[in-house]
Amino acid sequence: MPIRNLSKKRQRLNLWLRMRELYIRSYFKSLGHEKHFAGIESYCMFIGYPRSGHSLIGSLLDAHPNIIIAHELDVLKYIQEGFSKRQIFYLLLENSRRFTQVGREWSGYAYAVRNQWNGKFRQLKVIGDKKGGGSSRRLGRNPELFQDLKRTIDIDQKYIHVIRNPYDNISTMSKRRGEGLSKSIDRYFSRCKTVANINAMVDREKWFDVRHEALIDNPQYWLMKLCQFLGQNTSDDYLNDCASIVRKSPHKTRHEAHWTRELMQRVENERERYPFLHSYTFD
Repeated sequence: MPIRNLSKKRQRLNLWLRMRELYIRSYFKSLGHEKHFAGIESYCMFIGYPRSGHSLIGSLLDAHPNIIIAHELDVLKYIQEGFSKRQIFYLLLENSRRFTQVGREWSGYAYAVRNQWNGKFRQLKVIGDKKGGGSSRRLGRNPELFQDLKRTIDIDQKYIHVIRNPYDNISTMSKRRGEGLSKSIDRYFSRCKTVANINAMVDREKWFDVRHEALIDNPQYWLMKLCQFLGQNTSDDYLNDCASIVRKSPHKTRHEAHWTRELMQRVENERERYPFLHSYTFD
């Protein structure tokens, strides 16, 4: 058997063993948190696109005393592996704590909110996962996962859709992945299609659209609205501490990429299919 095939088999075996080990550990560790998990009212799922501002919003919500938002746990992966609701809640909490312990630094930015509740809680009411782009990708490949998620986490589910100027979003995707704009355009609008399909299956009151640029322009207002959507009140201290880590203006990466007239026309044509993108332009 070729060495390459042996190596792939070992990798798959190691992944399987690590997943089984995590399954056993989360099963027993989660037993110690049952009283905390009993008070959870809602599960919060991020939907959208990579490089659109999920990390910022996830950490701001995680700083709330009643909310835990994990940093890219990828809950749908554990749904596929047969983890229970209690196990997933434990992994979400553990992920939030660990991300806080290492300073909440991601892609060159620091997202820790001083004086607030990152990685901990006063009374756990809302729990969720910041894996917007990855979740959309998995759901696009396997739409049945949406129903699997609802069956496994059988509590109120709410969806946050983070939107960013598509030209910035695509430019950043292209830069981070080291791929051409054309491929990133395809990847981005594939996610848009998945988002539209999921939106059609969700009650309107369970869905919240938030524009990255609007949140940066007025973080206190939009964070208050997000918390209200999740059924949680906010204090001035919480809102002001969160606002203190938000940059003053969005990074317009579209001006750092080589956009030809043909590529821009492709975006304009695709953009027309999705009402949540209609107000965006390149200028």
